[in-house]
Amino acid sequence: MAEGSFFPDAIDEDARRRFERAWSLGSPLSIESVLPAADTVTHLGTLEELVAIELELAWRAGTSQRPLIEGYHARFASLRDSTITLRLLREEYRVRQLFGDRPSVQEYCRRFPHVVSTGRELGEPVAPPESGGLPEIPHYEITGVIGRGGMGVVFAARDTRLNRRVALKMLRAGREASPTELARFRAEAEAVARLQHANIVGIYEVSEHEGRAFLALEFVDGGNLAEQLEASTPTITETAALIEMLARAVQCAHDHGIVHRDLKPSNVLLTRDGVPKISDFGVAKWLAPMPGQDSEQTRTGEMIGTPAYMAPEQTNDREIKTDDPLPPSRLRPRLPRDLETICRHCLEKDPAKRYSSCAELADDLARARDGLPILARPITALGRTVKWLRRKPVTAALIAVTLLATLALLVGGLWYNRQLGDALTREIALRQGAEANLRAARDAVDQMLTRVAEARLAKLPHTERVVARLLEDALGFYQSFLDRHGDRGEVRREAARAYRRLGDIRLQPSSTNGHARRRENVVRDR
Repeated sequence: MAEGSFFPDAIDEDARRRFERAWSLGSPLSIESVLPAADTVTHLGTLEELVAIELELAWRAGTSQRPLIEGYHARFASLRDSTITLRLLREEYRVRQLFGDRPSVQEYCRRFPHVVSTGRELGEPVAPPESGGLPEIPHYEITGVIGRGGMGVVFAARDTRLNRRVALKMLRAGREASPTELARFRAEAEAVARLQHANIVGIYEVSEHEGRAFLALEFVDGGNLAEQLEASTPTITETAALIEMLARAVQCAHDHGIVHRDLKPSNVLLTRDGVPKISDFGVAKWLAPMPGQDSEQTRTGEMIGTPAYMAPEQTNDREIKTDDPLPPSRLRPRLPRDLETICRHCLEKDPAKRYSSCAELADDLARARDGLPILARPITALGRTVKWLRRKPVTAALIAVTLLATLALLVGGLWYNRQLGDALTREIALRQGAEANLRAARDAVDQMLTRVAEARLAKLPHTERVVARLLEDALGFYQSFLDRHGDRGEVRREAARAYRRLGDIRLQPSSTNGHARRRENVVRDR
């Protein structure tokens, strides 16, 4: 979709993905709602890309108000530039033909006379064969359109010299192709010409006719892998065999210094017998640039390809860089453990943890097929935890702080409980000691004062005053006991007995009989 028309490093990929996702969910967003700010470097490129996407999706959906370029000019003044307008007109022209409309060149000359004067500016028509709009190339009999991409059109043809079917690939822009489109077209021709492999589309001829470059390629008439996957799901064994073949084909390209950079199901063609063949090397990268090769093809930092099929380190998608993909066994429940391990090994975020080459991947698939031990090792629970911590350092730090705080509270709580226990033990010991001291003091007062006064001094004549004084002193001790332990019944009872004894002493006459009766009272009280 608009591939090759714009510079990918000037596009906000997050905005593009959100825009396309909303359309796929049936709830289209406005371009304005996802467009980067006007002062950012990605504003204009993203705007142009979103317009191209909306053009195709709206015409595909058959909406009642199919958009035209004039409507976008009214909304976005920056699109009125002649160069941008021409690119968008080419896209509109292609989309309208693709979805059943038959726009005329005269219509475009009338609508945009300052941009379109002859119609050649729009590129060659891509109408079906019955319309008579197919190009003519010497010694090739073109019979129809096989497919269209953002940059080129592929026609089915017959080589009349060798009597064989071929696929002719031509630039959609024709003679008006930009330098970037021509450079990528030449790069594809050079890449395919260097590769001879059973699972890579072969090339027969590179030439041009009337200023229009074309490639004559091996004709592969079984559709592509994306179409097959939509129609049916291959078995696990068939899938593993297919990936093994493709991995060896890609290794062949790498051995020749070529990186495809846009390998995806739609770029894997199938023969009628189901043999896969890798195609479309238009954005391939040469590991060692060829002499005189355009630097546009090899400049670093450019994001080229399809984001959904890129390695995490090549994309700007935050989710692809951080989130683990679904385990393959969730998608194919009976997937053998070795094949799941191989898949996960390929999907590692860290390049150093993946297979070092496509050959290693193919060899491991062959081992799994033959029941031999594979080289890839399944990730452990500890390994998954470490990966998660590395991908989410902020969350991991918060969890670590929470755990440390919880641990500190737990340790602090245990220490505090221990301190409370020790303090309680000491308190109990002190209370028991105080209780013993109180009991001893009460016993001493009772024995040394009350009992002595009643048992010994009472036998002596004229000792009432001494006995009374001792009892009053005993009462003083009991009063002190009451002040500090008045809530205790035994203390109150003993104090009451002491007061009663003092009263008895004061009421008794100074005689031996009086002393005897008092002693009887004391004995009775006890």
